[in-house]
Amino acid sequence: MPKTSKPKKNAGNGITESPAKADITSGSNGEGHADTTPQSQVSLDKSEGSAPINSRLRQEARRMTSGITREYRAYGSADQIFKLCAQQANYSIPQALEKNGVIPKTEADEDLGVGTGWWYSELGLKPTFSTWAQITMLYMYTFLVRLRCLDTAEFGMFFQHLNNAYSNSAEERMITYHHLNVGGIRQRYLKDLFDQWRGVIAAYDEGLIRGDAVLATAIWRNIFKADEGVDVEAVATVTSYLRMCLRMLDKTEDEQVRRVIVKWPGLEQEHVLVRAQSPQLKAPFAEKATP
Repeated sequence: MPKTSKPKKNAGNGITESPAKADITSGSNGEGHADTTPQSQVSLDKSEGSAPINSRLRQEARRMTSGITREYRAYGSADQIFKLCAQQANYSIPQALEKNGVIPKTEADEDLGVGTGWWYSELGLKPTFSTWAQITMLYMYTFLVRLRCLDTAEFGMFFQHLNNAYSNSAEERMITYHHLNVGGIRQRYLKDLFDQWRGVIAAYDEGLIRGDAVLATAIWRNIFKADEGVDVEAVATVTSYLRMCLRMLDKTEDEQVRRVIVKWPGLEQEHVLVRAQSPQLKAPFAEKATP
């Protein structure tokens, strides 16, 4: 009767081990044959067991890599978006860069700078930190509305990085142009600025829902500082301009928004639109004149 080697049992851990050598059986012709079936079966079982694990590891690696890529892309895009928004009403204070320079002031005791662009030349706004901050917020808001169309996770990345870019730039201006060198004072200003940003989002959202009268009131309160002597046409022009920017971004593809392929429209056509008389103004008088 042919002899077979039995599997050895490890006394320490109770795991059954395969024989160290292949079993040898005697055939009718006296030649030995190696039986490798047990080892092949074990190798197959190991291969089948590891396949699902490897697949899950690859999927997890792809998911993590994709998340990191989206995060870095959102960071770069948000930085470009902020720079595009911030430069629309950019200003500088040359005296702040001079040794012993005297910074001019407004009637409200704000540091007065030098700015270019239609916000200053055509609307008569003064190039101060608060004006720059509010106009930058308005442009940021238009992007924020468009970014809400992306999935929740991606929108959250953009929103966080956009806020960080705004905060860093504002703090840099406080130091460079306004000599706020005490960190505690800057932090109080930045906290107040963030509260204003949240208020701007809520106010403009309400205006988009409830109509131009509410939207114009929010613009008058934030950009024109609730000045009762403000030019009403200027407020109407900014209100119309904000609507136009939102329409433009609404027609922009997601990928173009991510790559910040955006060019802001001009103000010329908004002046024409605002100055045009509405036909509805004549309607009540026409009805009374009809016999």
